[in-house]
Amino acid sequence: VLGVINYATKIAMGFVAPPAPKALPVLFTVEGHLSAWDVGPCAFTAKALEDEGVCRWQGVGYDNVSLPFNDASGIAELDRLFSDTIAFPLGTPWAASCFSQGDIVFALFFMDYVLSPTGKHRNRFQDWRGTLAHGAPTRQKDVVAPWVPDPPKAGTQGIYSRRMTQTAPGELLGDRWRYVVRTGDMYTENTDDDAGKDRTAVCVAVVDGILFGSGSLAERLWVLASQFGDQVWALAQAIIGGVKFLINMAPHGAYELGPGIDWMRGQLTANGAR
Repeated sequence: VLGVINYATKIAMGFVAPPAPKALPVLFTVEGHLSAWDVGPCAFTAKALEDEGVCRWQGVGYDNVSLPFNDASGIAELDRLFSDTIAFPLGTPWAASCFSQGDIVFALFFMDYVLSPTGKHRNRFQDWRGTLAHGAPTRQKDVVAPWVPDPPKAGTQGIYSRRMTQTAPGELLGDRWRYVVRTGDMYTENTDDDAGKDRTAVCVAVVDGILFGSGSLAERLWVLASQFGDQVWALAQAIIGGVKFLINMAPHGAYELGPGIDWMRGQLTANGAR
């Protein structure tokens, strides 16, 4: 008997192979210093979305126990994951969530490997859907997610010496980068004055082990020794601020995750990402 069978029947009978399912977007997470890779604001966000079938969660393990920080180990692991075109094929939509030291790791990787026109993984930029950064030491000045109920004071920025740029509304990365940061968090609410420069110098000494050079602790102490006056008060503010912060770490970890999960869901499902 002559006849015609449709495409679905051909698949069911094994005459043709079914189309490969579209790969889920990948959500990379980089947690902070002394954190487990699967515990924290980034991990909880990724797990919630993976459970919904929105993405595949890829945690990033690295040496987050060393002092000075071993950020290079995290950057190397991200480089390895991005280089694996079998597990992470070119063209796969992706996003990232990072926290504290993990923010430094991811921001440095993104700036040097993805955003830079000469970056090794520049070919992944077009598939990047967004970044959700918590307690970010690399926060651009005055940029914060609109849903944060207690945002940092105006005129403040991340404490690290190298900070993100182009993440403000209307800028290149503005619609795809969100900072979940709170007032009282010294790591991300650092002032743009002498006291803030002192805190940054201390941060660089602790994080990178750099004691000398432009903006370093040695330079700041030399300014203090040679000028006195307001510099003494600036250093006192830096020390007092650090002590007060260590007494209350809540602003650097207690976040309402729901709005960030909703935002990331939207980023991962927009523009045909799924």
